[in-house]
Amino acid sequence: MRFLIIIFFITTLFGCNTSSLSKAYQSYTTAKQNYIQSILNNNKKQKISSLKNIVECGKFLGFNISKYKKELIKLDHTKKKKYNIHSYKKVIQPIKNPLKLESKYIKVISFYPLKIKLNSKMRVKYLTLIKNNKHYKIFDIYNAKVNKKVIKKISQNIYLIIAQNNKNKVRVVLYNKNRFKIKYSTQNKYLKVNFFDKPISKYRKPAPIKRIPFRQKIIVIDPGHGGKDTGGIGLYGIREKNIVLPIGLDLKNILEKRGYKVYMTRDKDYFVTLPNRTKFANRHHANLFISIHCNIIRGDSKVHGPTTYFLSPARTARAKRVAKYENRAIGNLHTTNQKIVLNFLNKDRIIQSDKMAMDIQRNVVYNLRKYYRNVGDRGIRPAPFWVLVGTQMPAILIETGFLTNKKEALRLNNSLYRKRLAKGIANGINSYFMKNR
Repeated sequence: MRFLIIIFFITTLFGCNTSSLSKAYQSYTTAKQNYIQSILNNNKKQKISSLKNIVECGKFLGFNISKYKKELIKLDHTKKKKYNIHSYKKVIQPIKNPLKLESKYIKVISFYPLKIKLNSKMRVKYLTLIKNNKHYKIFDIYNAKVNKKVIKKISQNIYLIIAQNNKNKVRVVLYNKNRFKIKYSTQNKYLKVNFFDKPISKYRKPAPIKRIPFRQKIIVIDPGHGGKDTGGIGLYGIREKNIVLPIGLDLKNILEKRGYKVYMTRDKDYFVTLPNRTKFANRHHANLFISIHCNIIRGDSKVHGPTTYFLSPARTARAKRVAKYENRAIGNLHTTNQKIVLNFLNKDRIIQSDKMAMDIQRNVVYNLRKYYRNVGDRGIRPAPFWVLVGTQMPAILIETGFLTNKKEALRLNNSLYRKRLAKGIANGINSYFMKNR
């Protein structure tokens, strides 16, 4: 509990750490955890602080933060109502020349795409140059200053330099060994530059896994569906139950070699009810519960990539739809029942499940991208999966990919791809225990 309080105060005092993408992502995740905690504690002050950090980090990372913004505006609005604005009318003096308040310094909003905030006095000149077998795209910003020099790799092949060229001119340089195309605009006091190049992956190489025996740790693996419940049926007639079971068996084999004690809710093609799956995990006093599934989406065959869910109220329509599909085996599960149950959940278990979801998602994506191109990453999401509700330990549900995507369906039907995916899950479990002993 002390650790969570320390994290909250650090995030509140210093806000979002935008010195790098990975640190910004960590700040974003911490702010999300604080936000979940503030909801559970009904702490309005903590909620506002967490939302501000989520919005700041989300803007930097280019995430969709519209819902968090609306919630923050709603909370701030109620706070501002307490003050009498009319009492300050006589004190406030009209500004004769608003341009005098504009900053002389440029501000980098994002690096991919490159977005720089200007003021109304700044003007931009564009030129190209080829020198020493390198191709340069140069933007000179006049009547401008920059706080500090920036040297950064902003895509897989393009490098960026931003520096003060002379007293009143900032130079922005993009360069590459080969020719490259850009598209830019200088409208609405912004310099925007789009690149025709792939972005750098937001996931860096995870720390190497130390071979520490985890003999005390018990893992329960839950391959979804089975028997009369086929799960989703994707392209080429591929059935979900026939994909998730081999992944579960591969994961069991890897974890046992690393010293874990592993149990499976099913190791053959038979049906197990959702309540019995969680009872099985509780009966074996498991440290972690891993439920394995495949995704199905009708009408959009382009969607692909693994997604990891942890137990919490769903915040998106997509998460609600997936949860409703996976929960269909429970006939009496209504929205009201979900809210009542979720209100009594252990707060610490939700936070630990969120942390485990991050470690597993990061390692699965990283391991698959070592061998395959165009591996999607749909991140981690909260959702009210009934199979996770009854567990007494941190629990996640991983949707390993989409059986309605042609390329991903064929990959999931391949035994080598499944083994590599299982290894990513195992590495994520190791990473979680290394950080949370």
